[in-house]
Amino acid sequence: MASNPRKAAIQWLRAKLPPEASRARHVAAAALTMAQYAAARARALPIAPSVSQAAVWLDHVQRQGYCTVPDFYTARSCELAVRELERVFAQYPAYVQRKSDQRVFGVEAASPLLREFACHPRLLAVAQAVLREPTLNAFTLGARIDSRAGNAGSGEGWHRDSFVVQFKAILYLCDVTESTGPLQLIVDSEKPWRLARDIVEGRLGLAQNRVSDAQVERLLEPDPRRLCTFTAKAGTLLLVNTSAIHRGKPIELGTRHALTNYYVQARQAGPAMDAHFAPVLRRA
Repeated sequence: MASNPRKAAIQWLRAKLPPEASRARHVAAAALTMAQYAAARARALPIAPSVSQAAVWLDHVQRQGYCTVPDFYTARSCELAVRELERVFAQYPAYVQRKSDQRVFGVEAASPLLREFACHPRLLAVAQAVLREPTLNAFTLGARIDSRAGNAGSGEGWHRDSFVVQFKAILYLCDVTESTGPLQLIVDSEKPWRLARDIVEGRLGLAQNRVSDAQVERLLEPDPRRLCTFTAKAGTLLLVNTSAIHRGKPIELGTRHALTNYYVQARQAGPAMDAHFAPVLRRA
């Protein structure tokens, strides 16, 4: 295999080019997706984080697509955050969206305590370096998911947030086990050199954000080790490039609380984004 990942991906595609029209469509989709990704990255300039710890976290995110930071919050801080989250749910029922989980976008608007996580400077430094443009936290999602039959997990199944680069900071507010809805991610699925191969192997469509269980099984068949499941103690921070294929595993037991910062390029924020995620709780 070539030492350059991009050259290796091209060699692999050439070897796999099929005569069937259906497979050819996937190859075309892969090539176009890689071109779109490269064009978006070429328009951006890197912005280095100003905090040394943020630089360490950034290195992990750039190399492997995620960084796990244990003990970012203490157990006591998590308990207080859970209480605040439940208070926001009770005080602002019109803003609670109910899917597989209960969620409120913009919890920082109703809680100074939750705003501390939303406005954390080191997290913003990493986000800005990952997104390579002036960046802000559009809002913080407060989520509670309870075990019940037929739930699809937080996020409603496998998906990727974007085909370019997306970044989130996720804080577990309780202990998360295999049974309590951990984040799961397909390693390297955000990388352009792997993206093309995954489109072919998974038989994914062009710009397909939602991915079926069957397609994920096809992606994992050659190497099951690509499935990363983030079980961790309360207070653990996950920094994730969510252009990778990921999901919240369907919860089987108990309840899980979490906070998630949605970082975006500053030019993307505004009424259109709020309308997409509506209702969003905002300070007057």
